[in-house]
Amino acid sequence: DDGVARHALAPMRSAYAEVGANGMAGEPVWTSAHRRFFGTCDYVFLSGSLVARRVLLPPDPRQLRRGARGSLLPSRGWPSDHVSLVVDLDFV
Repeated sequence: DDGVARHALAPMRSAYAEVGANGMAGEPVWTSAHRRFFGTCDYVFLSGSLVARRVLLPPDPRQLRRGARGSLLPSRGWPSDHVSLVVDLDFV
């Protein structure tokens, strides 16, 4: 056992890396922002005949305002500490 999770859907591809939106060469810079963490922890993976056509990028983090406890998210404008990942997919 090498400690690596395996499944029958391999190989998997990243939807965001596949599209390469706005010159992005991989995953979004961030998908979660709170007091203890700012970074990417959410992903959309594809396999088989699914192809990513478009993705929605997270907002610029400068749009976020710190809440009363110093946290970026959640807030009144963003009710979760994660942002939505949106991918338009096609079957080919």
